[in-house]
Amino acid sequence: MQANVEGAKSGLISLLTGLLGVYFTAAMWMELQESLGILIGAPLAVVVTTTMLIIFQSKKQEREIGLNGDYNLHESFLDANTDPLGAQKGRNPVTPIILLYGLIVLINETAGAGIIFN
Repeated sequence: MQANVEGAKSGLISLLTGLLGVYFTAAMWMELQESLGILIGAPLAVVVTTTMLIIFQSKKQEREIGLNGDYNLHESFLDANTDPLGAQKGRNPVTPIILLYGLIVLINETAGAGIIFN
């Protein structure tokens, strides 16, 4: 039962971290598009930022494939005498992470660099 709770907490933290990354990526691209719109015009800025995003994602994917997809993390505590799930008990404090991520988004929105209240 405890392993299921820890797994759910870990999954929720991963989801929140992914959503925060998507939020910041979208905010960054919106700011870039707005800045380019001032310099070269809005329609051309959309074309330029879309092209840049495609190139960036392609290079990122090539780099990840080049790493052979080696995602073996936390191997240091895995041995014959250690319960891998028991070794991570209490390492997933969901509430402070939710509050921290909320504060980060709130500060970003208050600064005017966000996408929610823009």
